[in-house]
Amino acid sequence: MSIRGNRIKRFFDKVVIFLTKNEEEIKLERLFDRHIERFEDFGFPGHIIERIKEDKRRVVIYSLYHVFGPRCLEALHFCPIIPKYIWAEAFNSPLFKVNFRAMFKIDQEEFLRIFEDDIDSSEVTPYFIFNFEPGSNRYVKGLNFETAENLFQKVKVFPLTFEQIMSTLIIYPEMYKDGEKIVILPNKRKTKNFIYWFEGSFKLGEWNNVDIEEVPEAAFPVYWKRKFFVKK
Repeated sequence: MSIRGNRIKRFFDKVVIFLTKNEEEIKLERLFDRHIERFEDFGFPGHIIERIKEDKRRVVIYSLYHVFGPRCLEALHFCPIIPKYIWAEAFNSPLFKVNFRAMFKIDQEEFLRIFEDDIDSSEVTPYFIFNFEPGSNRYVKGLNFETAENLFQKVKVFPLTFEQIMSTLIIYPEMYKDGEKIVILPNKRKTKNFIYWFEGSFKLGEWNNVDIEEVPEAAFPVYWKRKFFVKK
């Protein structure tokens, strides 16, 4: 091929890449919008929703060009996280109360107690996690606590906290199968709380001294990076 032919080919290659990235950007924008719709339908405060919306563009661009997670994970692009203090505020909404009880089958007081006891978080603004892995693939499913911790440290990913799992469950309620257990790994040194899907709703439980191997095929959700976009 001539020099001119090579230049033309390179030009059209760049055009194809540019158009492909635009298509991916559109897909991520739609994903972002679906996340917002889930939070709105669930009944989170409107002023919180608006704060998250403000960073749509920055979140999408960051996900496109700055997120490179471990290739062994079957990760989703990103997910907005609602800090624990906002959950307490959200219970002032009748819509939120109805949806919460329908989905999680737990009293408000018990939920907030677990939230307060198990979450050491001073965050006051929503943030995003990137490369969210639900923990249902063959790499991270059915492991014991020690093996899971060692694997996550090796590939440089972080187990989801209680507030992170609760946010992702609202956005992806169909992610886990009936009876599947979702392990909150950082809490194993406390009460070993876990969440599981049963008869169409998520419920909360405690491991206490129960060994993880007694509940086979438990999922360990993880993420690669978290980042704040919304102003405090």
